[in-house]
Amino acid sequence: MERRHGVRSVEHWLSLRAGLSPSSAAHVATLARNRDRLPVLSSLVAQGRLSLEQAATVARRVPAAYEESVCEIAPLLTVSQLRRIVSRYPFDPDPGPEGATAGVATTDGGTPDATPPGEATTDSGTPDATPPGEATADSGTPHRPPPPRT
Repeated sequence: MERRHGVRSVEHWLSLRAGLSPSSAAHVATLARNRDRLPVLSSLVAQGRLSLEQAATVARRVPAAYEESVCEIAPLLTVSQLRRIVSRYPFDPDPGPEGATAGVATTDGGTPDATPPGEATTDSGTPDATPPGEATADSGTPHRPPPPRT
């Protein structure tokens, strides 16, 4: 986006002109960028069957090939449940031009809005502090086997 009058991005413009919070502006921008790729999701939002946050969660993580399946259950789930499911499900990426991943949303500047391969995330989307190769218990805390008995 061209920088005019101090506006840094679509999200920034939405915050300034529409009075949206930065997180709401990011959700709106994510949905707008993925409108053509995810028409079923866009329809659910237009019908009022999905909240902005639910829809943005799906748009950020779900490849187009899985849109219909995820959109069947999305209205039945809370945002936390939806985040947990879509962040943990091993979706096959949509094939894009020259082997690129077309199923992953991008943030402004074209940077993929997905967690780097091999890096786990928590439900809030932040990187998990668990060391690589170390399992976690359901509580999200690292699970270490008990020390050997001597």
